[in-house]
Amino acid sequence: MKEETKYICPSCGWTSNLDEKESWPDHCPNCLSGIHETDEEGCECGGMLEPVGIWVRESDAWEIVERCRLCGEMTAVEMSDRDNLIKVMSIASKPLSSPPFPIERMEELTRIMGGQGEEEGKMNRENKKRKYDKKYFRTHPCMDPFTCKVCGWPVVPAGAGSGHRNHCPNCLYSLHLDQEPGDRASDCHGRMEPIGVWVRKNGEWAILHRCQRCGKIGSNRIAADDNPMKLMALAMRPFGSSAISREEIRDMTASMEG
Repeated sequence: MKEETKYICPSCGWTSNLDEKESWPDHCPNCLSGIHETDEEGCECGGMLEPVGIWVRESDAWEIVERCRLCGEMTAVEMSDRDNLIKVMSIASKPLSSPPFPIERMEELTRIMGGQGEEEGKMNRENKKRKYDKKYFRTHPCMDPFTCKVCGWPVVPAGAGSGHRNHCPNCLYSLHLDQEPGDRASDCHGRMEPIGVWVRKNGEWAILHRCQRCGKIGSNRIAADDNPMKLMALAMRPFGSSAISREEIRDMTASMEG
C-alpha cells in the first residue's frame, strides 16, 4: 500500500494527497503562494511568498514571480501543469486592467543631458556623503545623468516623476548596483532585464527586473517618462506566448461560465 502525505497550503488551506513518488510542491497549485524558507544569505525567513507577476522566458516557458511579504525578496518558480489557470491568467492580465498612463500622452524634454566637473582634489561635504555614505541614495535623489549601456539612450533625471531614476526609460533595462535599495553596495553590476510587470496594491506599476549575471530578481516603480509601448509590450508578453494552448483557455473559460 502506497504511503500518502497530505499537503496543506498555509495561505489558502487547499489540500492535496501526495504519494511517495511526488515531490513537495514549491508553491500552492491553487493560490500560487509559497513559503520563503531562506533568504539570499541563507538565513531563515519563513515569510509568505505572494505571486506578483508572470515571467515568459525565451523558451516560452512561464515562471511565477513571487515576493516575500516578510522580507521583500523576490524569486521565481516554474509554473506546473497542476497550477490554477484562472489564477495564473488573473495575475498575467492584472496590469492590463489598471494602465498607469492615458492612451494619449505628450512628452516634452525639459532638460538636456549635462554635468558639472569637479576641480581635482576638492569635494564639498555633500559630494563626500554621496561617495562614502552607503545609505545616501535611500534618502536623497540621484541627479546624475547617464547613458544606457543596453540601448545607448541618454538618460537625464528630469521627467522621471520622482527623485530616483533607476532604469532606462527607453528600453526599461537597469543595472544591478544595489544589494538593498539605494545602498550601491553590489559588486555584480550586471544588466537587469525587464521580465514582467507587478501591479502594487495601490494600483501603481512596478517593473520586474532579473539580473542577467547573477539571477537576482527585484522591482522598480515605473517612471513618468517610461516608454509606454515598451511597458504595454512587457505587460502583454504572456498573451503572445504558446505556453497555454487555446484548448486550455477554452476549457478554462467554459468552466468559468459554468
